[in-house]
Amino acid sequence: MRKDADLDELIQLLEKEKKLLKKNIRESVTEGDFLSAHKYSKGLSEVSSTLRVLYHFRNPNKQRLEMLSRQKRILDEQIDKYKQNKKGSSYFSHQLNDVISQPN
Repeated sequence: MRKDADLDELIQLLEKEKKLLKKNIRESVTEGDFLSAHKYSKGLSEVSSTLRVLYHFRNPNKQRLEMLSRQKRILDEQIDKYKQNKKGSSYFSHQLNDVISQPN
């Protein structure tokens, strides 16, 4: 058995709980039951916080990789938006290269 199997199983269970909480929040808001939605959102916050810690145990660079991925996506969108403008496109291309070249 893999040494991280218990960690992966716990993460899997918490991800299911997170999906269920999100569903319950949506349903509560749709029904106008904002008190329940608020309570579910507190639970979602706790589960999300725990998941961040567990993912960090599995991969200490996960948060950094996610941040770099978001930056890359935003810069790609900006490059597409400014393709007609040579200066803007060049600027965002340089920004993207800086993000890609950052060490993990």
